[in-house]
This record gives sequence, structure tokens and C-alpha cells, in this order.
Amino acid sequence: MFGFIPAAGGLSISTKQDTFKSYCTTKQPAFRSSNASKIVMVSQAQSSTPTSKDPKFKEITSNVERLYDTYPFPPDPLIDEAPIGYNWRWHYPSAYSFVTNRMPSTTDKVRILDAGCGTGCGTEYLVHLNPNAEVVGIDLSSGALEVAKERIGRSCGEEGLKRVKLIHGSLFDIDELLKGEDLFDHINCVGVIHHTPDPQKALNL
Repeated sequence: MFGFIPAAGGLSISTKQDTFKSYCTTKQPAFRSSNASKIVMVSQAQSSTPTSKDPKFKEITSNVERLYDTYPFPPDPLIDEAPIGYNWRWHYPSAYSFVTNRMPSTTDKVRILDAGCGTGCGTEYLVHLNPNAEVVGIDLSSGALEVAKERIGRSCGEEGLKRVKLIHGSLFDIDELLKGEDLFDHINCVGVIHHTPDPQKALNL
């Protein structure tokens, strides 16, 4: 569903399904077997997509959720104005041009996912820097999402809050949580993948 690219300061994604998504889904990892002449290609289609309900993932998922319900993160203070500073990975045209070496054809009706949004520190930047975008934030912690809602309401106002959808759930359940919805043009994911039970599969979602 998504293609991830490494970016300074974290992981960020900018993709139109006809370009970058196609690149990511065709570049499959290869592993050399004990027979040096034999290359085994690993296909995403051959490995089942995990969910938070899988027994081996459930304990880790629950522990991470408990941690961030107790200590919502990031703990940045809430402000009643636009956030200070700027990072290009939160600006869709900048991130898109970094990936494709060209500007997007349009910035209207852009859909952005903040995967593992926590208390919304990155989400508020995504809303401010992309005034025509619909922003979806997903996080395991309901406590962190409560802070995110307040943060965005105070920083972005009611109009900004109307463009944001906050979802309580796991990235591994994203197909179910967002069933029937359009793909995303841009995905921001910082400080999340290493917390998942299977980082490689999280990248392949």
C-alpha cells in the first residue's frame, strides 16, 4: 500500500501511485542461499500481512500502547498559534520533488497519512504546511490521540481540525481501518517502525 524512503531526520514518503509506488513494489529484496549460484527472490505477495491480532504481535502491541497511554509522546507543549520552524518532509510539494525530481501536478485534494502520529507534533505541521490536504493520523495510544486532538484544535483552529481524522489503531490493521478510502499521496512516519514487532513487514504495508 505504501512505499517508504529514508529521509533526513526520519522516514518520510511522498508518492503518486503511478510513479513512486510502482518503483517500490517492483524492487523486491534478494537473499543469497547457501548455494552461492542460487538467488532467492522474496515477494511481498508470498508473505501474509500481519495484524495486531496475531498472537506473536499482540503482547508487543499491548506493551507499546500501555507505555504511550501512560507517557504520551512527544511531550511538546501545546500552543495557540502556528508551530515554530519548518521541515521539508512535512511539506508535500517539497517531499514529492525530492522523490521524483519534479513538482507534483497538483496540490489540491492531497491525502496525507501521519503514521504513528502520537500527540500530533508532526500532524500540526502537516496541517499548517498543506492547506488543501486531508490529514489522517493513526496511533496505538488513545491517550496520545486525545492530546493530538487538543493540540491541532489550538494550533490550527476549527477549520484545520475539520481536515484531520484521528484513528486509534495499529499500522498493521491499516487496510481494515481505512477500507474503501483512497490511497495517500504523502506519508510521514517518524520514530515508529522500530517499535513494531516486525519492522520489515511494517515497511511493506
